[in-house]
Formats: sequence, structure tokens, C-alpha cells
Amino acid sequence: MGNTEINRWQMASEQPAGHTFFVGDSKTEHPAVAPDITRQRYVQNMTQEGGILGVELTDFVKQLEMANGGLPTLFSADVTRVVAAVAVSFEAD
Repeated sequence: MGNTEINRWQMASEQPAGHTFFVGDSKTEHPAVAPDITRQRYVQNMTQEGGILGVELTDFVKQLEMANGGLPTLFSADVTRVVAAVAVSFEAD
């Protein structure tokens, strides 16, 4: 895989200043998009290291417009850990 996003930013010292990258396994599961068309949000299974994360892009449309037809350098987001990745199991009734 080389120096791709899968293998980069694993340690806190590798994080770009002012940003936090959540790195999944080499096989990160498919995202599930929220059905609310007024918001840009989804949940992502980051497998063993991150658990399940909820991601909401906070200024998605504004950041696209500011890019004037190009791709923005980054998108701002709020991230919530929905289910932690821990070495235990739980039951849901």
C-alpha cells in the first residue's frame, strides 16, 4: 500500500497541524448515508481501531462554492463515536 492514506497518520505526531485524520483498516466498511437531504452526514464503520463514527459535514455547500468549481482542500466536519472499538461484546434487546 505504500505511503497511502491507509498507512499514514497513525500516530498523533503524524497528524497535520489543526486537523485530525481517522485512519481505518485496509478494509474500511461501506458508509451509510443519512436520508435527510438537508444535511450532509453519514456513519462509517472504521473497524477495529475506530468503531462506528457518525460524520456530519458542517459547511459542505459553502466550502464547495468557495472552491469555484474545483475540489476544496478539506471539508469541515463534526465526528461522533457511535460505538467504540473495544475488546468486549454486548447484547442488544
